[in-house]
Amino acid sequence: MVLARASWCCRAPTLRTSFGVCTTNANLLTGPAVVPLRSLTVPPAAARAGFARRAAWSTLRVLIHLIDYVFGYWLRVRPLLVRSGLVVFDRYIDDMLVDPKRYRYGGPMAWLRAARRLAPNPELQLILDAPEHVVLSRKQEQSPEELGRQRVEYRRLGAGQKFSVLIDAS
Repeated sequence: MVLARASWCCRAPTLRTSFGVCTTNANLLTGPAVVPLRSLTVPPAAARAGFARRAAWSTLRVLIHLIDYVFGYWLRVRPLLVRSGLVVFDRYIDDMLVDPKRYRYGGPMAWLRAARRLAPNPELQLILDAPEHVVLSRKQEQSPEELGRQRVEYRRLGAGQKFSVLIDAS
């Protein structure tokens, strides 16, 4: 089972479930890391204070990350799934579509949408949804207006994907 949203954390311990079945677990954070890259994310406050990268550089980074997702799926994720492993991503290309400013993306949005269509789909994507005031009570990284915009975008993305499940996180 793959819970969508992003990268490789380089841990694969064996876990024993309550049923006595051994499974392999891999915690993935921002990508499979087949292509050695620095983290794609930037802390939200720094990203909003910073500048977007040039369109050519942003487009090249998306292409590199797409290569990482595709080859990483076949070289790292798929072998774990074949051995009944659980692979969890906490970020995925969808995050770049919803909040390109956080990733300092300055290229065309069409490239991100194309990369999302070409990237391997997860078996299951959990989208945590909470009202803006609930999120603000936990973290004050973004304005209520930006949180509302992102909430609408995540709902829209999830509605168009049969593997997405919206969970009330309030």
